[in-house]
Amino acid sequence: DLTTRTINLNQGVKIEDREYTLEGPNLVQNQNTNIVDISGYTVITNKKNPKNRIITDKGTYNLNTKEAFLTKNSKIFYNDKILTGDELYFNQITGFGKGTGNVTLDDPVEKRYIKGGYGEIYEKKDSAMITKGPYAVKILEKDSIYFAAEKILSYQKPDSANIKKSYLRAFKKARIYKSNAQGRADSIAFNETDGVMHMYTKPILWSGERQVTGDKIEAYFNTETENIDSLKVIGNGLAISKVDSTNLVDEFNQVKGKTMNVYYEGKDIKEIKVIGNAQAITYDDDVNERTKQTERLGITISTCGIIGAYFEAQELQIISCSVGADANTYPMSLIAPEDKKFPDFNWNTKDRIRKWQDILVDSPNYQEIKYTPNDALYNQIQAAAAREKAKEEAKKPKRVRR
Repeated sequence: DLTTRTINLNQGVKIEDREYTLEGPNLVQNQNTNIVDISGYTVITNKKNPKNRIITDKGTYNLNTKEAFLTKNSKIFYNDKILTGDELYFNQITGFGKGTGNVTLDDPVEKRYIKGGYGEIYEKKDSAMITKGPYAVKILEKDSIYFAAEKILSYQKPDSANIKKSYLRAFKKARIYKSNAQGRADSIAFNETDGVMHMYTKPILWSGERQVTGDKIEAYFNTETENIDSLKVIGNGLAISKVDSTNLVDEFNQVKGKTMNVYYEGKDIKEIKVIGNAQAITYDDDVNERTKQTERLGITISTCGIIGAYFEAQELQIISCSVGADANTYPMSLIAPEDKKFPDFNWNTKDRIRKWQDILVDSPNYQEIKYTPNDALYNQIQAAAAREKAKEEAKKPKRVRR
């Protein structure tokens, strides 16, 4: 077309310059603007690195600025990653790209993908940002880890030994789900290569019927078994476990302190070591040799510099209490309800993430579980004491005003 100076090329067309090639069935090139209109399956390939390419069914490509505007069945391949979305933009010179609508950033090398409503990629920095309801899935051989937040970043950078490491960061109302561990915090940072996760600002992590909170939680994953090996809780650590998960009785074992190390055995929390201002509230049971029935001995309140605790089935055993140790056991009839829990007791069933889909909302907002108090013996003793006090008061001579 001499008027518009366009060249309409079809049936297996190839356009080349020094750096890129365009191949497609229907390409219309405007010689004034050097913009190519694309219709039909087209591939734009980087000659220096053929793995870095663009695939689309519809869009435009500027041969001068190397900018692609893509609107149908499009994919951007860069740094062994793949960006897809309803509408995509990519600048091959700057390495900046973005996607709008049903965005997916797939990283086959890391076996991880991120989805959201909007995304940006920075090829030269090897980083990306996904927003508008984003969530990420780290695919493991036996299990997967799911992340969600208001914004998710992924990036790669070398460490001090110049070894390339992959990182994932979730900002604002971050949530995580794994089959044996679920958590939430204001933000989460995950070193995917080394398997180290940091949870910042009001973190809470659940594992079975056990809950851990603190100022900051660090989780260490075994990259071979794909399970959490241990946790480190820094500042105001508090671990809570239901005494008997088969009932709704309001009974919880609790351990707290300045710093807490939590160790897993398989998929379950097995041992806790608390250092600094360590305290524990534990329920003590024993088996009656004659009846073979489990009987409640009472509640032990321990205060130590360092506490070592061990989970055996449902029971939490204090195996060591050192440095200024003080432990007292109270029968159920002599311990007040308010003394059965620490002041900062925070067992949370409303916000707990129970399936991976729960991470897609700020909170699943489950109905808070109501537990039944077990204060009958204490109440009986208190009632009997009140009656005795009333009797004593009745025996005292009454003053008569004259």
